[in-house]
Amino acid sequence: MPPNAEASSSKRNNKPYQKGPNSKAKKGKQPPQNRNQDTSKLGVSKIKGLIRQASRLLQKEGIEPGLKIQTERRLESLKADLRKAELGNVEKKNHEKYHMIPLSERKKLLRIIKRAHSGIKLDESDQQTKDKLEIELFEARIMLNYILHYPMTQKYIALFAASAEGKDAAEEEERHLTLPQHLHSTPAAEDKPAVTRLELLNKLKALMEDKTEAGKQGVSLRPEETLKEDGSGRTNKSLLSVDSKEKQVAGPVDKPGDDEEEEEEADDFFE
Repeated sequence: MPPNAEASSSKRNNKPYQKGPNSKAKKGKQPPQNRNQDTSKLGVSKIKGLIRQASRLLQKEGIEPGLKIQTERRLESLKADLRKAELGNVEKKNHEKYHMIPLSERKKLLRIIKRAHSGIKLDESDQQTKDKLEIELFEARIMLNYILHYPMTQKYIALFAASAEGKDAAEEEERHLTLPQHLHSTPAAEDKPAVTRLELLNKLKALMEDKTEAGKQGVSLRPEETLKEDGSGRTNKSLLSVDSKEKQVAGPVDKPGDDEEEEEEADDFFE
């Protein structure tokens, strides 16, 4: 071999190996999935898949006791996350379907509250009229809390009857806007939505009459001021409960109309 060729061969052999542009990295064993990952924000299908994986692992023979205990705990945690995720889907669906009804009703109640406030402050109002307005103001606040605390997992049961169609009819209704008398009526037993609505209203009434308990439960005695101060909508999803076994039917649908007099308050839940 010529001396130059031998030197060239030796030089090539001393060069470190370099991967070409098309060379593939050697696949090694993939790291195991982190069993402590946060699953609370995963979707329903993803959580169900993890539950199936954990269940299959527990069915294997000869599983180590430590791993079995860890997997059982993880399985219980996944089931809890699944319930939360399914509940979140129901709440989202109901919000998309019913959010315009409580928004319209909230505006009506704010107008009634404002009207009652103005009447109470008038010096020329007699005491009997003021007492009547005080009752109307309190009941309007109960109904406003009804909207803010209504359980999102249930179909919304409306407070107001369906609005009349047509511009003239809507204007006439606006001039004669009155507070629904649900707190002073007894619905028929077969009218399940009305019965449920009255139960929720009475629960809120009892809480608001007990100011200490209302504060513990996060129920505002002046919800209209809470809306103006922080723009909050729903304040406590778990305060009011409806029997989930009983199929609820939505009450009269109140079609939202144009509201030029009342300014829009920020509301993350209803808007």
